[in-house]
This record gives sequence, C-alpha cells and structure tokens, in this order.
Amino acid sequence: MFNDDDFDLSFDPSAHVPQSRSFDPLPAGTYRFAVTSIKPKMISENTTRQFTVELTVSDGEHKGRKVWGRHSERTTRTDEGMQKSVAIGQDRLSELMIASGAKGSNLAAVVGCEVEAKIKVRPASGNFDASNDVVAYVVPAAPAAKQAAPAPTSKPGFMARKG
Repeated sequence: MFNDDDFDLSFDPSAHVPQSRSFDPLPAGTYRFAVTSIKPKMISENTTRQFTVELTVSDGEHKGRKVWGRHSERTTRTDEGMQKSVAIGQDRLSELMIASGAKGSNLAAVVGCEVEAKIKVRPASGNFDASNDVVAYVVPAAPAAKQAAPAPTSKPGFMARKG
C-alpha cells in the first residue's frame, strides 16, 4: 500500500520549465542521423516482416529529433502492392547497410552508426497527422577508378621525321 509520501516529487514543479517538444514533421531534406535502434516486427496478419529503424538527427537546428523508417523485408503475400513494398523495403535496407559501412547482412551492426538519409513529408490524411518518410539512405559515392594512360600507338613502317 502507498502512503502520501510515496507521491512526493523530488523537485519543485513550479521552478521547472518543461522542454518544448515539437511533433511536427521535419522539413523535407537530407539529414545526418545516428541509428538509435532497429526493431523487427510482423505486420499484415503475420505475413510480412518489417524493420522499424529509429533515426536521431545528429546535428544542426533539429539535433535530437527522431524519424522512423519502416521497411518491409519479406512477405508471403503475392499481391502486387505488397511485392512492390518489399522491393522498396529491400532497397532501403541495402542502402542503410552500405551507407553505415556495416558488413554482412545483420542489421544489428547498424545500430550506433551515423548515416545520411533523405526524408520527405507525408501530408496529413484522414485521422493521421503529417509525418516524415525515409525515402533513401545516402550511399557514399564510390571513388572514381583511375584510368590508365593510353598505350602509345605506332603505325607499321612509319618513322618520325628528324628535324
């Protein structure tokens, strides 16, 4: 059983100024993020495995704000819409692995890594507020391959003029 002392706060609420929090979506653009967690779950009546990737903005004006990417990885459904969703999800998960520099195919290796991701704003619809969607993880460009100097060519029987 609790007594009245169990409900006493350890701080003075009148002296505490709550941090302002915005739940408005971030403006569309490319941001630097820390991957703070990845959670698998089954969706669509247990037919589809989806990963929820929690991203936290690493720097700039929106530092500390969070965005969640939801990427379907596989499904037992055969309808075209879900097959397309899985294809897109696999693209995003591949980009995430490459962008993070993680090796192999275990997404746990990505947690704690820094990545850049491009996000868009999904407009409010019905009972849902506007939100962000991850549309791409920025994969670093591969270093340009050095081109070998062209081999000298000579024509048979040709001699340079001396001058």
